[in-house]
Amino acid sequence: MVVSRRSFLKRGSLVFLATGIYSGSADRIFAYDPDFKNGEPAQDDDPAPLIYAKATFLPHVSTVFRIFYPNSSKILTTTLVDVSDIGPVPDRPEAGRESFVLKFRGTETLLRQNTYRIEHAVLGRFELFLVPAGKNKQGSYCLAVINRLNG
Repeated sequence: MVVSRRSFLKRGSLVFLATGIYSGSADRIFAYDPDFKNGEPAQDDDPAPLIYAKATFLPHVSTVFRIFYPNSSKILTTTLVDVSDIGPVPDRPEAGRESFVLKFRGTETLLRQNTYRIEHAVLGRFELFLVPAGKNKQGSYCLAVINRLNG
């Protein structure tokens, strides 16, 4: 029996997907939240609804943000040191579109690239994908790039 490469990849992908769903990852694939009970989300651990806009973060430059390490009780205290525009034409704003970078400085070792839970006294709890951005005498740095394409 001759099996084409296309047929093999198609069947293999379906088997892989079916195995992943069967082995318990269906909750992650279909965004099942175990804290969502009786149609109501849990109140104590839910992140605050946050608008990821430049105007949200600008007033909080030089303030403290706490970064929680995944699967650990370790917390890194950082400071938001800069909010910078990026993009092809950062000086020509368009309604509902903005791209900017949040730059955080901590005093400990560099974070690994990952999604972290962040906590701020005013903004509350939210999540950001952070990447390491080097280190100097003042501390280690990490960045979060935000691209808002629709308002």
